[in-house]
Amino acid sequence: MQMLHATAAAPTVQQGVVVNPQPQQGYPQQAYPPPPQYPVQQPVDRAARLRELKDLRDQDLITEEEFQAQRQAIIRSI
Repeated sequence: MQMLHATAAAPTVQQGVVVNPQPQQGYPQQAYPPPPQYPVQQPVDRAARLRELKDLRDQDLITEEEFQAQRQAIIRSI
């Protein structure tokens, strides 16, 4: 009985990823661009924003009208 030996190297597993040492014949090896980097949005802490707004009003850095308008906008976004 004659045994056949494979000439191509078998895929290996490195850190949980299957790595083919040589590209498969018939399939061109493609280089894919890295995924786009999107800015990570931090969760909105409405309570902290309301506290900051109150501090601005208490320090007379914004008017009562500005405080109320911003406060209502924050509350509506809940």
